[in-house]
Amino acid sequence: MLTVHQTPAVALTALASSDIEADLLIFPVFEDDVLADEPGLDAASGGEVGAAQTRGEITGKASSVFVTTLRGWKAGRVALVGAGPRQGVSADRLRRVATTGALAARHRRLTRIAIVHRP
Repeated sequence: MLTVHQTPAVALTALASSDIEADLLIFPVFEDDVLADEPGLDAASGGEVGAAQTRGEITGKASSVFVTTLRGWKAGRVALVGAGPRQGVSADRLRRVATTGALAARHRRLTRIAIVHRP
């Protein structure tokens, strides 16, 4: 059967991360990142994000991925994608983060994704 390509819809929003409706939120995570700008993320994950940081599962190394579910947020899951060192961050590196997160979504058959811009 022939599949017809559909161009995905793209939108920008200024909503808080907890208010974005998506199947998967993609967060770039830098090396030595404590995610202080998203204080509700650990609680929404039921403590999984903090526990994964303690275990060393979230390192921020380029292309590393950690996915977990969320409660109380409009998105069902979050993917924390490694972006490498904060110094020298470039558009190309952020594009790779977006691609890695999108591949994680495709692997899980999730269709609505959002890439969160962090300071």
